[in-house]
Amino acid sequence: MTKKFAGIIIIVLIFVTISVSLGWYFFRYYLTLTWNDLLFAWDDNKHVELSRSETNERYYNRWLCFDARNVEVSEGIIEYGTVRKVPLLDVKFGSSVFQFNVDPEVEWNTDTVQNRWRAMLENQESVCIFSVYSQTDDDGTEVRYIRRVKTSTGSWDKLDKSYQK
Repeated sequence: MTKKFAGIIIIVLIFVTISVSLGWYFFRYYLTLTWNDLLFAWDDNKHVELSRSETNERYYNRWLCFDARNVEVSEGIIEYGTVRKVPLLDVKFGSSVFQFNVDPEVEWNTDTVQNRWRAMLENQESVCIFSVYSQTDDDGTEVRYIRRVKTSTGSWDKLDKSYQK
């Protein structure tokens, strides 16, 4: 009876530890989002954001939240009609690496976007990025396309034309 009781206690302790850890993560980072952000996601996901006809895969935007200290404002060079510089966000989360790209079809005012993102990230504990999965690179980096970026100081939306050339 005592071995069985001890086993149950250990299982309960493990469950409580995992629950508290996940709860703390959610509490710490996802509270950047408001009820309106969740409703926005609900409405946005009524349509497919990205699909691949060859595999019949469908992808939807979703919120991912991170410790803002793990986010680096960066840039990439793409060739999409012309060669140009585009803003992006690099995130390291444990052993995972994410690259959040902007829509390549739009000509972005890269410096303006980067300055906005840096201002939003300054002195912040968390950042949430509403994005859609694109691909996983050979090095394991998950590439996603940004729709919105949010911190407690404000938000950035790809549909805001003031960031485009």
